Amino acid sequence: MRISKLIAASFVALIATAGVGSTSVSAADDFDRLRGLIDPAKPKEQYRIAFAAVHFVDAYWKGVAYGILDEAKKAGVDVVRVTSAGGYGNLQQQIAQLEALAALDLDALIIGAATFDGLRRPLKTLAENGVKIIAMDLSVNSPDVVLRVGQNQVDIGFAMAEYICQKDPDALVITIPGPAGVEWTADRLRGVKQAAEKCPDMKLVGNEFKASTLLEDGQSQAADLLTVYPDADYIYAAAVSLGTGAARAIERAGSHAKVVTGGFTDNTVELMEKGLIDMVVSEPGILIGRVNLQYAIRALNGDDLPHLAQDGDLPYLSYNLPPRTVSRDNLSSYNLDWYDMPPSDWDVPASQ
Repeated sequence: MRISKLIAASFVALIATAGVGSTSVSAADDFDRLRGLIDPAKPKEQYRIAFAAVHFVDAYWKGVAYGILDEAKKAGVDVVRVTSAGGYGNLQQQIAQLEALAALDLDALIIGAATFDGLRRPLKTLAENGVKIIAMDLSVNSPDVVLRVGQNQVDIGFAMAEYICQKDPDALVITIPGPAGVEWTADRLRGVKQAAEKCPDMKLVGNEFKASTLLEDGQSQAADLLTVYPDADYIYAAAVSLGTGAARAIERAGSHAKVVTGGFTDNTVELMEKGLIDMVVSEPGILIGRVNLQYAIRALNGDDLPHLAQDGDLPYLSYNLPPRTVSRDNLSSYNLDWYDMPPSDWDVPASQ
């Protein structure tokens, strides 16, 4: 059964009002909002698009939602529903949401998959209904996905360890890889190890997948490992929340170690200025959201889909945005409001 146009319009109005009402630099027109990665496409119809996310508890996923909603407004398409699975691994929650989305007469779905496996059946149903499925950053095991746009997690990990090698080729590096059973954490650590192999005097210690990505997890793991390895020079933290916790542990221990991590939060700049976090690989959620929306429009139009390439053994092509590192040396010249951080007074509309 398909939702009526009247009910659908109410969701569109809710999302449009809550999604882009705040004034911010990222909504301005005096910079390249797509960073030259792709030319904006003009939709041939007023497409109906949904966004299914893993969660909205951090700046990255909120930034993605902001980018999708703001870009949809600029392009003239409708984002009719935004959902959150509530966290990584919440398979049944996301399946139920996808089953509900199948009734919304969608043209496209942008999905941040809560798990790599387990979503084939609901995605197949959507595809059979004519929905174009775009994988948002995280890979998902489904042949019905049209394409994926995001970042290569191995490249992100490689960039972090490569930076450490350039700064200190003999570094003793504590690793806090994040939770077990999550594809992106495994890929990032794999990238770290690949770069470390090219820096033969670098030593990695820790290397244990455990707990979650909460700040408290990073703080407790870093505190324990700094006790065992008090001479550590760097701490690799897979996610910025882990990195924030690790930075607090460094400060409390009086350690000379510095953190490298991925993504920004409200506290990251302060911790970088204090010398506790040395480098961050940007996870530009706003930019990634915008580019995903543009690729969805192109796929629906039947337009050219540039930059796509094979990524591993996935059954669809991907566009991986090149990683950008932000260190204390170039922090002052990097504008977080353009690509990374949604407005502080903005929140994801409650349209579940």
